[in-house]
Amino acid sequence: MKIFEIYRPHHKILLVGALPPPLGGVSVHIDRLFKALQKDKQVRVFNTSKKHFGSLGRYLKLISLMLIFRPDIVHVHTTERRILQLVQSLRSILKFSLFFTDHNSRLFDSLDERSAKFYHDFVANLDLLIVVGQAVLDKYHQHNVVTPENVEKISAYIPPPLAEKEVILNTYPGSLRQFLQRHNPVICANAFQVVFLEDEDLYGLDLTVELCGLLVKKYPQFGLIFCLANGELEKEYVRKQTERLRKYGVGDNFFLLTGQREMWPLLTESDLLIRPTLTDGHSISIDEALDLGCPVVASDAVEREQDVVLFRNRDVHDLHDKVLSVLDKSKKLSTD
Repeated sequence: MKIFEIYRPHHKILLVGALPPPLGGVSVHIDRLFKALQKDKQVRVFNTSKKHFGSLGRYLKLISLMLIFRPDIVHVHTTERRILQLVQSLRSILKFSLFFTDHNSRLFDSLDERSAKFYHDFVANLDLLIVVGQAVLDKYHQHNVVTPENVEKISAYIPPPLAEKEVILNTYPGSLRQFLQRHNPVICANAFQVVFLEDEDLYGLDLTVELCGLLVKKYPQFGLIFCLANGELEKEYVRKQTERLRKYGVGDNFFLLTGQREMWPLLTESDLLIRPTLTDGHSISIDEALDLGCPVVASDAVEREQDVVLFRNRDVHDLHDKVLSVLDKSKKLSTD
């Protein structure tokens, strides 16, 4: 099933979740979904972006929107408890169907007893639960979550607006354009921000740095672009990783692209995307890469798409071997 098939004709739909900025897998998904639904459906969106947090007016705005719009479906993409409680309360009055998409597998990992009971009850009473991958559903089962009767596993991927490619590319710094011209092959990796899970780098910036030190032996002209949307956190950790690049003699082969920019146009200029994550939900960047003809090497931490080349989670040598196999194959095809 595709995401658009969950809605019936003539239904009024309210999406509840974050819109860009900041750019992230969930916010990009909601933005693209909202724009696509506008073509032939009545749809509104309530933006839960953090810039609106902390004010009573924010919740009053949601109440007002729901009372005026009178949605048939409220489709929630956030796990913020107060928002969910508010939606639940209004559901008993407005009698709408409640859909919830869980975009990652970490909701039930670190909850106190009271919070766990709330989320268990919330999920059990949904009209439709959407998970973006089997790993999310597996986590629900591990935590003994009772799921509703209607559960769908649906990819969060919605194709990007290809007509906007050049406009987005022009927002990149000129130094990146020069980097692309100087290096071949080009590899991409990305993270929203540096995050640690059980003291390990969730998105694998450290593995990416180690990969660079190994890869230069066979591909001395390679370039690796690491897209980090929020570069304001863990600056000391990022600094130490860039120092390691210089130690390995590959400082000039690495480009750290920070800031709120869409990544997908860069994939059209790249030879490979790597996804060295410790764990994952559903990676939009993987879907985009495959859709745009860019090969992908990713950790085997979760179930991946069929065309993804897997490496053993946190094993940099296996990552290196798999990256070499993809690049060597691509090089052979280009010379045949």
